[in-house]
This record gives sequence, structure tokens and C-alpha cells, in this order.
Amino acid sequence: MKLSFAIATIMAVLIATTFEICASGAVTRCNSEYGSAKATIMTWVAPRAIACR
Repeated sequence: MKLSFAIATIMAVLIATTFEICASGAVTRCNSEYGSAKATIMTWVAPRAIACR
């Protein structure tokens, strides 16, 4: 019973976190493709520059 509750709680937290990340706009086309680290850092360093081509 305790294990089932623990598993359900962990699953609920993971689902809620994934939904929040996706809904917030943190994952975009620019930072989900190849070279994502560079594109993400470029948007932080120079937000007006086009980091995604």
C-alpha cells in the first residue's frame, strides 16, 4: 500500500513537472535540436541575436 502510494506520488510529480516545463515555453524549436546547448546559451547571452537558424 505504501509502495503504491509512493509510486503514484512520484509519477504525479514527474507528470506535473514535465507539463510545467513544456507549457512554460522553455523547450523551443531552437533548443531542442542538434546543438541545443549552444543555442540555449546564445539566447541567454545575446537574447536579441538569432541563435537558431
